[in-house]
Amino acid sequence: MNIVKYLDKLPSLEGKTIIITGANSGIGLQACFHLAYKKANIIMACRNLQKALLAKKQILSMYKDANIQIIEYDQSSFTKIEKFVLEVNKLVPHIDALVCNAGVYYPKKNYRTVDDFELTFGTNYIGVYYLLSLLNRRLDNDHSRVICIGSVAALSAKKKCLLKDNEKLSRDQIYGYSKYCLCRLVNELAKQNSNITYRIVHPGITSTNIISSEQTGLPSWYSKLGHQALTLFTHSSKKASLVILKGITSDNEEKPYIGPRGIFSISGFPKEKKYPRYVKKTIIKETIEFIESRVK
Repeated sequence: MNIVKYLDKLPSLEGKTIIITGANSGIGLQACFHLAYKKANIIMACRNLQKALLAKKQILSMYKDANIQIIEYDQSSFTKIEKFVLEVNKLVPHIDALVCNAGVYYPKKNYRTVDDFELTFGTNYIGVYYLLSLLNRRLDNDHSRVICIGSVAALSAKKKCLLKDNEKLSRDQIYGYSKYCLCRLVNELAKQNSNITYRIVHPGITSTNIISSEQTGLPSWYSKLGHQALTLFTHSSKKASLVILKGITSDNEEKPYIGPRGIFSISGFPKEKKYPRYVKKTIIKETIEFIESRVK
């Protein structure tokens, strides 16, 4: 089966409004191409507006009638997240789905968010938590769907680590830990909000700019070698991003965890699964206490 045939099997998204964070590159951008093919109304939530405009032009060059809007969004800043939510409430009549895709991996040493959290954990987990907490009532009223991007790295995360001790982890470990915490958050929110449908999707392993030397603390030779190896031995970002479309359209409440169907869930077309056991530990109370201890 090719990608177009897979997309054709999914329900139409015509008239549906989908917000996707980190939409100007990687699997976020590829998902936007798929959303345009399925005729969705796309809200690209991006930190870099110049790159977002270029990405929008790329999509329109292929789908000239695509309905695309850009709203500035920086997941590493509480103030910017608050501004984004105000813009969404003002400009977007109805949210059918919110895709929490924005994230960072292995930033330069000692990089921090505007609110002084370690950058990876502050962006990948704390920022998503804050966005969802601000949008909760709106998502509840709209009976929206929330899709959060997980990672196979969550499987090997330091699961006994407390949120307040996240900075004791290495930069590699913090990424997996941030995705582990995100999975726990989604599972707990799903139990609290009956009007909102939650899905965790993970793209397996693919080559995107998340490991580029410009965005991370990785040396340029490592990034180039990593891209070549991932391109040779894993699936494309175009195929990896299909899990997002599956998450948006899936109605299987018994299997809300979606990843590639191939060996070790590294690559392949999407497959619905049950949550891994590790996601079932609660986290919201600990998150609130952690943020309050840091933000005065």
